Amino acid sequence: MELDGQNRVNASPERVWAALNDPAVLERCVPGLSGVTRDGDVLTAAMELTFGSARGTYRGQIRVLEERAPEYARLAAEGRSPVGMLRGEATVRLERSGEGTLVRWQGSSRLGGVLAFVGRSVLQGVARSHAEAFFARLDEELRAT
Repeated sequence: MELDGQNRVNASPERVWAALNDPAVLERCVPGLSGVTRDGDVLTAAMELTFGSARGTYRGQIRVLEERAPEYARLAAEGRSPVGMLRGEATVRLERSGEGTLVRWQGSSRLGGVLAFVGRSVLQGVARSHAEAFFARLDEELRAT
């Protein structure tokens, strides 16, 4: 599954970068995310997700493969639950846009288990909805501080 998008955040690239690397901010902003810990370049967390009939708590890791602060990161993710698994890679680019930041992101994933049988349009819709909710919360979080 491929997915990409861009979102504007009303904060400098440096502040957005810092927020994207802060486990507490991620836990507050990513829908369903909990138990976020960071050890070097690896984030570990749990996430409650519902994709059609495939509902579960996914436990996994996100590893930073490459980064150029505060403008670019390439990530690899892996998560598992009793109903399936997912593996993927993503890139995130931050560009100054006026007094804010334009965040361009793209990713691809491979799915297994029940997830592999859920329709692609359902999965893309849920993933896009989560991304939009995340960026709205992130923007709100950074406006408040």
